[in-house]
Amino acid sequence: ALLALRFLYTGDVAECGFRSKAPLLLQLLRTTAAYRLPPALRDWALDALLRCLDSPENAPVLPSLMLEAASFGLTAEDRQFVARRLLRFRAEWRQPAAPTSEERQAQPPADSSKLVEAALSELEFVVARMEEAARAPARRRSPRLWAACPSAAAPCTSPAASSSPPEAGGDGSRRSAVRPRNVAGLGGAAAA
Repeated sequence: ALLALRFLYTGDVAECGFRSKAPLLLQLLRTTAAYRLPPALRDWALDALLRCLDSPENAPVLPSLMLEAASFGLTAEDRQFVARRLLRFRAEWRQPAAPTSEERQAQPPADSSKLVEAALSELEFVVARMEEAARAPARRRSPRLWAACPSAAAPCTSPAASSSPPEAGGDGSRRSAVRPRNVAGLGGAAAA
């Protein structure tokens, strides 16, 4: 609550001492949703929370995050990321080593089969889209792309022709695939 109050007055979260503590970040995310605090604080808390989900010790918050995804305004990509982590760290969120009071508060009693079902339903759309793309006829390839192919038999398509963006990081981690750009008039030339 102190961080939220400080953010309201200064607009800064630089002095946050719990950037890698998922239970506390989940509490902050709940606070931003419950009290309709500025979206910038919610976005920062959500980003920090999703970034720390790569470590198994933060897995106990996954069930709550999956169940409360709609109230937090998670995008489809965020929900799919949480679903992958939920399935990856299943043993850790089912049997936390020594739950702290924050972890007990962050983890509501939930049926693990319902959580796995929710995770699979989030990922089902992605799998269906991949199957649809595999069945689609091959796209017309430009001569430049044929020249870049190691063999004529290898299908090469441009990244721009892809119907879905590549997963950020390739390893499932939440790293932005979008590179920042300078906008003309804001201190630099526009990036190509």
